[in-house]
Amino acid sequence: MTEYILDFMSERGIDASSQEELARMEEGISRYLRENGIEEKEDGEYYRGYVDRHLRTIASGDLKAYFIHYALISDVNQIAIEHRCDGCVPEDRKRTLYQLMEKLYSCGLGEKYIPITEVKEILGSLS
Repeated sequence: MTEYILDFMSERGIDASSQEELARMEEGISRYLRENGIEEKEDGEYYRGYVDRHLRTIASGDLKAYFIHYALISDVNQIAIEHRCDGCVPEDRKRTLYQLMEKLYSCGLGEKYIPITEVKEILGSLS
């Protein structure tokens, strides 16, 4: 499935500019697949359709950054999930969230692919 996503990107003119960048993209894709319950070796039509539907929600110009920085997106989502569980996020996690958001903005993704309403609610209570 990793190759499928890389091919999807390549068809849109989005390729890694170095081996290091490719490795970072593959790492992000791997984490994305795991978190969505898809094995990397999976290649069935259902999984391709699932991935296609999701990839089409990401702006073409963001695809490379999305996967290179997927860990940031994932970590923000995890903190939002923690907040949903009991409405409480410890101060150290709020500071971590703030740092993650700084990194997302600096790489150009900002608040595009995260639950921004919840993030703002959590950060609004940062001491």
